[in-house]
Amino acid sequence: MEKETFSNVEVGDVINAAFIPMIADVDYFDAMDMQEHYNVSVLPTILVINSKGDVQRRLIGQKSPASLMKELNMDFFGSAETNNQEDGEYVETAPVQKKKDCFIKRWLK
Repeated sequence: MEKETFSNVEVGDVINAAFIPMIADVDYFDAMDMQEHYNVSVLPTILVINSKGDVQRRLIGQKSPASLMKELNMDFFGSAETNNQEDGEYVETAPVQKKKDCFIKRWLK
């Protein structure tokens, strides 16, 4: 996800405007307490956590830029246009602009 979704310029702009994005690498001992506290058993897992530490939304599994924005109920237009297929799935129809680095800040590395 870091190479495709988290490096997408539009995704980064939208998420940075609404959230304080952070990533915790649960392969390291320091983050294992967090993994246990938030009951993360499948990777990748994206948690939307409020200021009190309560989980507001849990997204499990790989997400494309379009599917991540859809699951977060956020607008995603620009260069990565999506179209609604008959089965309700969103499909990217144009190349996406990429940043060189992931927009998410490393935490507990």
